[in-house]
Order: sequence, then structure tokens, then C-alpha cells
Amino acid sequence: IRNVFTGIIHTYGSPGRAPTDRTHTEAGALRLPTLAGCGRMPYIPCSITEAFTVTPLEALSDNYMYLIVDEATKEAAVVDPADASTATEAAAARGLTLKMVLTTHHHFDHAGGNADMKRLVPDIEVVAGEDVQALTRRVADGDKLRVGNLSVTCVHTPAHTNGHISYLVSDHRAPDAAGAIFTGDALFVGGCGRFFEGGPEQVPEASAPK
Repeated sequence: IRNVFTGIIHTYGSPGRAPTDRTHTEAGALRLPTLAGCGRMPYIPCSITEAFTVTPLEALSDNYMYLIVDEATKEAAVVDPADASTATEAAAARGLTLKMVLTTHHHFDHAGGNADMKRLVPDIEVVAGEDVQALTRRVADGDKLRVGNLSVTCVHTPAHTNGHISYLVSDHRAPDAAGAIFTGDALFVGGCGRFFEGGPEQVPEASAPK
């Protein structure tokens, strides 16, 4: 996998208070070489294959969502749409049909927009590996999903939360092409997310080839 859509840790503190971990999903992608065209506003799709693009979308004050698009069918999924209005407006502007919400974990800055997504797109499927807002399908390690012609494999990556799921996306029309994995708060460019519900011993197992 050459494309890792991930994040970096930011630690904020104030006098008299212990520092607290805040996370956000970085707009860039870790790729060899680095993905060209990924950036902030205006939102520019990153091409993984000819018909598979990813568009980073800003959410809240320090997060990103990801719009995953099969350009052939114009079907799309959105990863962690904490800002449902931004996600749906971006999809509408490109004439996309939103089919699925891929939720990495239950924290509000990742799953807090799910109920609004369901309200704005009533037929959308809301996927997660643990209890989240508006859940319609609970998944586990190795489960397979489809978005148009794109294959989505669910990868259990616990420690930040017990049911954290990363999503490995590939274009079955281009089996030799690189895929992309969306890791939420499980893996960052500079490390990994804080262990709220698990421990470091879970990380090597979750990261091992499956």
C-alpha cells in the first residue's frame, strides 16, 4: 500500500492544566512519491488510479474527512464525516451519489456527523466496527464492502479504541495499482493515536500483514 491517509498528533496545554492530546487527520497522504494535488481549499481530488480518487475535506477546526470516489460510476463513500454539510455539499458539487459512511471509531470528531449524514442522505449506509451514531452495519476484521467498482476491506486496528477500523480501498479494475488505507486515529505520519481503550501490545498485531 503506497497511500496512507492518516494524521499527526497535536498536544495542547495551558498553565495549570496537564497537556491533552488532540488529533487531526492531515490533508496530505503518505505516498512514495508524495501524492500530488492534495491540499486545502479548494478541494482537489488525489488520483490513486485513473478511476479512483480521494478528496480531503476539512472538518471542525483541526480534522479532515475523505471523499472516496469511483469516477466511473460516480458512487462515493466518505470517511469520518464529522461535518456532514461540508461532505454532502462537496459530493453534490461533483455530481456524486453518496453510498456509504466509513467510520473509523466512535469519538465525536470522527463519528459526530453520522446522524446528520443519515438525515441529509437517508439511504446512506453507516459502517463502523463499534457503536456509533446512526449505525446501520457493524463490521469486523476482514469484512468486504463495495463502493461502485472499488473494493473496501475492513482492518481491525485497536488500541485507540477497542473497535477501531481502518479501511483499505483498492480498484479491482487495476489489481496491480497501489491502494489507499484510511487509518483514522490508529496510525499517524509521526506515530499513532493515544491508547484510550487498549495498549501498545495491540499495535504490532494490528499492523501485521493479514
